[in-house]
This record gives sequence, C-alpha cells and structure tokens, in this order.
Amino acid sequence: AAKNYLISYRINGAVQPVVPLTSDGTSGTFNTRALTAADNGMTLTVVGVSDTTVTPSCDNNSVFESEILTVNPQPEIQGRDTTLCDSGNFDLSLLLTTITPGGTTEYGDTYGNYNRLTNSMVSPLVIGTTTYYVRDSNTTTNCFDTTTIKLTVFPIPNIEGRDSSICSL
Repeated sequence: AAKNYLISYRINGAVQPVVPLTSDGTSGTFNTRALTAADNGMTLTVVGVSDTTVTPSCDNNSVFESEILTVNPQPEIQGRDTTLCDSGNFDLSLLLTTITPGGTTEYGDTYGNYNRLTNSMVSPLVIGTTTYYVRDSNTTTNCFDTTTIKLTVFPIPNIEGRDSSICSL
C-alpha cells in the first residue's frame, strides 16, 4: 500500500523546502526545487523523513543518503504561428527556433502524440487553422521541451478566364 511521507533535504548543506513523497514501501520519488546548471555536481542529502500516514507523525531525522547531482541541460525550442496559402505541403521545421538542442525532434497533430507525423513535412495542408505539437528531446537524459505551431491555411483563389477577341485600332 502506498504511504505518504514528507522529505527534508539539503543541497550542498543548504536547507531546502520540505516536499511530499509517496512510496510503495520499496522506493519513491520526490520533486526538488527547480535545478539549474549551477547545481551540477552539488550534493543532495536526504536528512529527514516524516510518516504522515500515522498520528502522531513519526520522524526519522538521520542522514539517509547523499547523491551527487547531475543536472542535464533542458532542450528549449519555440514555435512560431504562421498564415499561408495552400501550396500542397509545408515544412514545420521552418517555424522552429531551437535555443538549446535536444537531438530528436518529433511532430504530431494531437497533444501528447508527438510521433504521429513521420517528419516535419505536412502534406496535404488542411484549409483552416491546425495546431501542431512539437517535442525536442534528448534520448540519453530523457530531458525534453514542447511547443506548438498554429498553421492557418487559406485556399488559393480560383480565377476562371474566358477567351475573347480584341480588335486593333
């Protein structure tokens, strides 16, 4: 059965905010404060665990484990929305700005289903506005970023002409 705990931890000796942890009795995970590249190589030490499933709460305030933090760079991408006339196809990668590359970029037309499109080329274009979802990820670190691109497509006007004769003067 899952148990709820409160975790006290430090990073390089600095006390951090207490955070919740749910455990299956064997292991559990908790979220730290937002980490940055400056935290890379620092030591994270769990210094206290409080069992919140019993009253009164039972505490264990001994050092449990210390780990050296490895902070991987977060890929960062930005998408731009655009409007265009129907040309039959369009390359979505033209609307991406990669700030920090991850390595693997996937495209989809459904949120969360980033590999729905085989590549960045959309063909045929859909008249109207379609939102495309893009994920750039580093498959080694599992770090990723997502963005959206709204593509508004208008039909090309159909102009019909007819033959006519013109007299010269």
